[in-house]
Amino acid sequence: MRLRPALVLAASMLLFAAACNNAASPEGDESFLSEGDRAPDFTLPSASGERVALTEFTNHKPVLLYFSMGPG
Repeated sequence: MRLRPALVLAASMLLFAAACNNAASPEGDESFLSEGDRAPDFTLPSASGERVALTEFTNHKPVLLYFSMGPG
């Protein structure tokens, strides 16, 4: 398994989940993550069809993905 595409996929999903959490988290709701909480484990298919779990990347450095639509 090539690790880099799976790492990018996992990082993308984490960023997406964090963005959704920030947009929808009501004050005092225990079902949402707070800053500093560990992300819950999840499994997604990779580009090659293999199942990749977030826990496979526990000892790897974090990756930050930034997307821009061009000049703003």
